[in-house]
Amino acid sequence: MSEHLRFGRIEVRPALRQVRVDGKPVVLGSRAFDVMMALVERRDRLVSKAELMDAAWPGVIVEENNLSVQISALRRALGPDAIATVTGRGYRFTPTPTESNEGETGLPAGTLDLLTQRLDLLAQRPRIAVLPFDCEDGSLYFGDGITEEIITALAANRSLFVIARSSTLRYRGSSLSTRDIARELSVRYLLTGTVRCSEGHLRLLAELVDATTDRIIWSQRFQGADSDIFDIQSEIASSIAGAIDPSVTEAELERLARLPTNSLTAYDCVLRGLALQVTFEETDFTSAGEFFRRAIELDPHYAQAHAHLAWWHNLRVGEGRSSSMDADCQAAEEFSLRAVALDPRDALVWAISAHVQGFIKHRLTVAMDMFEQALAINPCCAIAWSRSAMAANFLGRGEEAQQRVRNALRLSPFDLQAFTFLTTNATASFVLGRYEEAIELYEKARRANPRYKAAWRMLIATLSLVGRVEEARSEAAAFMQYDSGFRISDFSTWYPMQEPQMSAVLRGMRLAGLPE
Repeated sequence: MSEHLRFGRIEVRPALRQVRVDGKPVVLGSRAFDVMMALVERRDRLVSKAELMDAAWPGVIVEENNLSVQISALRRALGPDAIATVTGRGYRFTPTPTESNEGETGLPAGTLDLLTQRLDLLAQRPRIAVLPFDCEDGSLYFGDGITEEIITALAANRSLFVIARSSTLRYRGSSLSTRDIARELSVRYLLTGTVRCSEGHLRLLAELVDATTDRIIWSQRFQGADSDIFDIQSEIASSIAGAIDPSVTEAELERLARLPTNSLTAYDCVLRGLALQVTFEETDFTSAGEFFRRAIELDPHYAQAHAHLAWWHNLRVGEGRSSSMDADCQAAEEFSLRAVALDPRDALVWAISAHVQGFIKHRLTVAMDMFEQALAINPCCAIAWSRSAMAANFLGRGEEAQQRVRNALRLSPFDLQAFTFLTTNATASFVLGRYEEAIELYEKARRANPRYKAAWRMLIATLSLVGRVEEARSEAAAFMQYDSGFRISDFSTWYPMQEPQMSAVLRGMRLAGLPE
């Protein structure tokens, strides 16, 4: 029997986009059906008008009366009491599920669990709205343009749920508080901004507010000549979109710290795993892997959970933590490819899978192609820029690597992974033969995360190559206290650096006295 849901006299068949009342088919327009499904899927709560408009008219600017028309059509088809109105707040689907021979909701066994998992994950994603920027009359057209570009850039980030511009236009010049606006839009974060033109100069201030605490968690100023506004519009939008991701992640981690540890969702497990993984403490690192696995158990279709677990296995190899290189390499590839299959429109999962192909499988050309796919999906993905820079390093393309990592640092200067960006930048200098510059950057990366072995190994080798052998040997002795199992011969078999740079790395390690 085809999948369907029953609510008393109403039967909904989502796959066929059909509705029956008292066993007879009813005719619904496409928009009305989309509105109905949005209500059905969220039937356990009140649904705001903004949320319904985003579901039925994604990315399209429409007047609110279009929603009223569709609600009226649904009431005529389903019955006047099928949809309740809460004045000023939104709507709710009132019929209750009816038991059937396919389960309480009329879905085949297992389908309800999957549907619930997907809806739960969508609900868990941080919800953000970009409000119309406050503009002087002369800069209104620029304010509208930059708002639209920011929304477009943010929408490419699959970690965020971004409210469509059609739902936020009504708040231009609104006297409502940020809390009230956030409540109406059912969002946690609001991006606001002001645009001012004065004496040929354009000034823009953007602020990200956590509406639950009414706290500004990020702000930045931009300026330029008003004659260049169209040239800088895209650059400003991408800079804002790139900066918002780590700011929201940090705020989400703070929120998560206030929750009991026994009330975790798949999304919360991923957040906890990410926070623990970057410390590189042994117990933290082990726990990070457990959180990623738990996230997959809670939601087997959570693409980013698979991607982060792939990255965790990749780090076990790269950081000398693996007890079975073959097993970790295989797991990294399998989880990364599974992530792409689950969500092929997520730039982050493409970037992680690309890195695994390059770093673990040594398929550097394939990796670069996959990185380009990630950046085509989301040009503001800092991880894609940074990891593709490392692949360029492995191929000996230092100048290209520096440009790519500059993009990553511009987009996300305070990223949790910023120490890896610095290491990549240092390696680009190494590839270009600028060893003193590389040392300075490796030391900076080490200060950002002293336990990150990738930077430490390369620092040791580079110090030797510039003749600072005693320093190199001192660092090597400390490194061996931290990683007693390291051997140059093992490292040379899996590290994907190409010649002649690979021989230089190995020569520097030997000069420093690292064991063969």
